[in-house]
Amino acid sequence: MDEAGNGGPAHGLERDHQSHQASRVTIASVDSCLYVASNLGAATTVTEAGLSDTTERHRLTIRLGPLTTCLDPLGEIGRRRDLLGVIVGMERGWPGSSHLRFASAVLKQKRRVWFYWPSEQALECVDADMLRSYWRLWGVCTADRLKRRVSGLVSPREPDAGPEIADRCTIALRRLYGDATPVPFPNGLCQPSGGHPIRGTGVYLRTDYWVQLTSGGSYGHTCYVARELAALTEQFTCLMASHFPMLDVGMNRPAYIYERLCLGNFAAALVSLELGIPYILEYNGSEISMSRSFNGTSLEYERIFIRAEEAACRQATVISVVSDVLKESLVARKIDPRKILVNPNGADPRRYAPPSDDARHALRSELGFADEDRVIGFSGTFGGWHGIDVLAQAIPTICARAPKARFLLIGDGSHKPMLDEAVAGSHLQDRVLSAGRVPQDEGARLLGACDIYVSPHNSHMVDSRFFGSPTKLFEYMAMGGGIVSSDLEQLGEVLSPALRVSDFAKPDLHVGPERAVLCTPGNVNEFVTAVVVLVDQPDVARALGRNARQAVVDSYSWTRHVERNRSRTSGTTTRSAPTTSGRPGLTRVNGSRRSKHTGTANTRLGCRR
Repeated sequence: MDEAGNGGPAHGLERDHQSHQASRVTIASVDSCLYVASNLGAATTVTEAGLSDTTERHRLTIRLGPLTTCLDPLGEIGRRRDLLGVIVGMERGWPGSSHLRFASAVLKQKRRVWFYWPSEQALECVDADMLRSYWRLWGVCTADRLKRRVSGLVSPREPDAGPEIADRCTIALRRLYGDATPVPFPNGLCQPSGGHPIRGTGVYLRTDYWVQLTSGGSYGHTCYVARELAALTEQFTCLMASHFPMLDVGMNRPAYIYERLCLGNFAAALVSLELGIPYILEYNGSEISMSRSFNGTSLEYERIFIRAEEAACRQATVISVVSDVLKESLVARKIDPRKILVNPNGADPRRYAPPSDDARHALRSELGFADEDRVIGFSGTFGGWHGIDVLAQAIPTICARAPKARFLLIGDGSHKPMLDEAVAGSHLQDRVLSAGRVPQDEGARLLGACDIYVSPHNSHMVDSRFFGSPTKLFEYMAMGGGIVSSDLEQLGEVLSPALRVSDFAKPDLHVGPERAVLCTPGNVNEFVTAVVVLVDQPDVARALGRNARQAVVDSYSWTRHVERNRSRTSGTTTRSAPTTSGRPGLTRVNGSRRSKHTGTANTRLGCRR
């Protein structure tokens, strides 16, 4: 049992919901509180009617604005005498020890405390009695964990089922690998249209996430590709990891299966082989390589996982990869290159679009930005490949050199504390706004407040070149603002032609077809210079943004993405994603220079994002 279990709110609250006994807050007053994120590192002020009247457990929707970095929420509540108390956001079933210690400290200041579960719209009042109850629960859970650990050390362990399962998987994979036979599409996909869709039922499999996802590049890719496929198919079904209904292969035989490859899962490949169903495989890279690069460890049963990837690729009718690096890695593993389609990620230019002047003004006012501010946006999961180290070093210098610069950070992740510390250490909390993790649509709305977008990616890969096709890049392009990005593999290709930092020294700087400013990956000085120039020269940023958005409309929408998949399955041709094969010169990667037309690669494994 974990300190913070998965699921909804604490058990008592959950029972109240199930029995419909949870009360609705009676509006009697309007109260302001400090809302603190679950990680206790970000906060915002919320004003809600009736908070002072709450007593136990309630259903309440709290309207949250963007959260700003707050490394000392206890000190903040001490300074803010106007606040009734603190609401602590919960991401798991019940609070952990850090939440309980924080709540205890707030109660000692004679302020009120609530725990809030946003997904369930559940609010629980926390007083001294409730806090003692939660500490007892935490103590019981902790004691149980320790007991199990000690028992495991002194008592004979039960037989590990892992090797037996691994043996069964190995046998199944050996058969699949040897028998793999791609199933062709009958008559291709027949140039489907709204009036003449693909006959039958298409099935989209996504089996790699067992928890609820609401945002992120992976989430957006799945939603938008599925939507476009559904528009081209008579019937369309999505099967996700949390719900895997039995296929009725007799009465409703699928016309095709579309799967985003999941580590160790080869069920779709087996279904394709045994039932003769065409199989489109989306391969965004190897989780095995990701674990090596960013966790510093190899996976247990890695050999089986590698075999599962290769078996699925052999069985696939078409393999859609997001970059040339991934194609090269699969070809090096003896996968037929004729069925591999390089198909970069994309964006929905209808959803990601520059707002009107009035909407933009209203949004910026909502977020606390003035019209004269130059807002620099970053959106992501703050992973090891996102260049957070570069961003953390750059923000203080950019703010010092560009008084109008403001930052809007959307998302959260493992490397976010690095950036929070840099912001707090330079006392820039009033110039850096952190929205936290928000739903996909809200992220798109917030991007509309920005003038400039940054993508300071670094590779940090230990066994391959950078393989990613960051969805955020295409969303930035669709928003029509100036972009500063690393010149790293596909990022540099998609954003070319582009300006370089050296171009800013030219007295007659002019934007022609360029889409962005490209910097050497990891070069903080170049990144700072590029951002400051776009802050100081709004016309240059707008011109770059117009070109970038047009590129998305022409070539990088999700509609174009699915069209390219369809053309490969039908044997017809359609305009492929633009490449930079005609781009002169060399591409800089991690400070070195390599030939742009690399025909071979020593990459053993690809990876995603």
